[in-house]
Amino acid sequence: MIYNISDGTILDDKYRILSKLGEGGFGEVYLAEDLLLKNRLVAIKSLTLNDPDREIYLIREMQFLADLEHPHVVSFHHHFKDHNSLFLVMEYCSGGSLLQLLEKKGRFRIEQVVNWAIELCNTLHAVHKKGVVHHDLKPENILFNEKGVLKIGDFGVANTRIGTIPYMAPELFLATESVSRSDGRIDIYALGITILELLTGPDLFVGMSDDDLLSTKVRLDFIPESHPPWIREVILKAL
Repeated sequence: MIYNISDGTILDDKYRILSKLGEGGFGEVYLAEDLLLKNRLVAIKSLTLNDPDREIYLIREMQFLADLEHPHVVSFHHHFKDHNSLFLVMEYCSGGSLLQLLEKKGRFRIEQVVNWAIELCNTLHAVHKKGVVHHDLKPENILFNEKGVLKIGDFGVANTRIGTIPYMAPELFLATESVSRSDGRIDIYALGITILELLTGPDLFVGMSDDDLLSTKVRLDFIPESHPPWIREVILKAL
């Protein structure tokens, strides 16, 4: 378990915790100020990993992404350990997540969605060419910095999980199918669901059981016919 962290806690002798930004199955995320670099805010993820091999893998992949320096991937600064917990110091995206915008707006215009989709496709293409797959792409992990630049977050961290069910391809549910963890189509499927959510609204599969969700995914009958044929074709190709 991660030891108690509260507002004002100093981590690694140089980060003062300002507030808690969120939490999930991987751990918790905090907003902190850098005490050595003036006016610099960072996001610090505390991870509850108990597998040394997975921890080594995670650090190696995060370092790879730091070296990549892609403008649409959340920057990884460095990591440290304290009280047997692993902390990742990341770029702070003050613009919030695409999920927060979606919940506020309800849906977006096709032109806006297409612009975001092109940026996400180009980013995934660049990262996939380097052999890295996200595994948990969704609006919650798509962030914006203070200038409104779109960034994909939780690379590496996402690889410690199997994904989020509504965004997972049906092959990942089926014991008869074998899907390599290095198969980038996992992310393309999640992108297709994300595009549809941005056009239609959040909670696309809300209230469905796992069996009903799998059946719906296999039938591919959940794309509204009210969308223009060309955008439906784009989504169908992704799915």
